[in-house]
Amino acid sequence: MINLLSPTEKEKLSQEENWRLTLVLGILTFVFLISLTLVLFSVKIHIVSQFGSQEILFEAKEKEFQKTELYSFRTKIQEINQTLTDLDTFFQGQDSSANLFEKICRLLPGGVRLNSFSHESLSDSEEFKTKVSLSGVALTQQDLLDFINNLDKEESFCDTDLPLSSWVEFNNINFALNFKIVK
Repeated sequence: MINLLSPTEKEKLSQEENWRLTLVLGILTFVFLISLTLVLFSVKIHIVSQFGSQEILFEAKEKEFQKTELYSFRTKIQEINQTLTDLDTFFQGQDSSANLFEKICRLLPGGVRLNSFSHESLSDSEEFKTKVSLSGVALTQQDLLDFINNLDKEESFCDTDLPLSSWVEFNNINFALNFKIVK
């Protein structure tokens, strides 16, 4: 076959052919992207519908579970656990009477005997947590003074209050003493 077209015509035909090829590839790419978008959209719809149906099934099973005795036992156990946790927290924040009494007995000099011991929690005070009252007998004024000094040296005890009437006697002194325990 003989090609009798001029070079400009040949160039024109080549450009036209390239233009058609570009147009066809562009259309195919556009169709591919639309198809891909539709496929992904249908997959999304399928996943959302499956999720919705699973959520409905889960809610139905949860309602069924809540009606069983196991759920009521679980609720009661949680309430009891909360109560026990609250009690544990409360008792950990408190000094036990035995520990407090033992600490006071360690501070007693040999000539001092206690007759009574009482303590009261001061929940309304921000600075102190317990008020302690003691009464007893000291053999000498020096024994009583040693006991007061021992209490004052202890960091957790403060505001020691001993009435002046306790200092009137020299031997066999009956005393009533109050002090507070710092938080």
